[in-house]
Amino acid sequence: MLVPSQSENLCKITKFLEKLNLTMCDIEAKGTEALCTGLQMNENLKSLILKGNKIGRQGGILLSATLQVNNSLAELDMSDTDQTNESLIALTTVLLDNTSIKKLNVSNPRLNSEQEETTIHFSKMLHVNYGLTELHLSKHDMRDFWCNTASRKFERQ
Repeated sequence: MLVPSQSENLCKITKFLEKLNLTMCDIEAKGTEALCTGLQMNENLKSLILKGNKIGRQGGILLSATLQVNNSLAELDMSDTDQTNESLIALTTVLLDNTSIKKLNVSNPRLNSEQEETTIHFSKMLHVNYGLTELHLSKHDMRDFWCNTASRKFERQ
């Protein structure tokens, strides 16, 4: 398990990496904190795959905060990482300004509402973020509302 004290070593190790695949590595929120510390100082990493780690709400919010300063990451896979409404809203808010992310996978979140709050935020983000070229939203339980709001973005292109 990755712990915060390892962030300095991680930063040195990943200094020259362009892609880091940490699928199913048992990383949780504390490990995500260490990873985010390294990402704030890393300008070379282009792809980060965290699929299947239980980083949860706190880890998602930490990654969102990191994306406020890291503009080099182009691919982020946070599928099956127990993201919540709050962490996905934080992510979409950051992606209103950060257009360096080209591929985003946030499939299979742990949403706790049927009001489609995240749908609204993803739609708003898609209206202004023209950098994103690939978006995975599997198992978000989106309904007709998503199709109607997202279609406006597609019409503008």
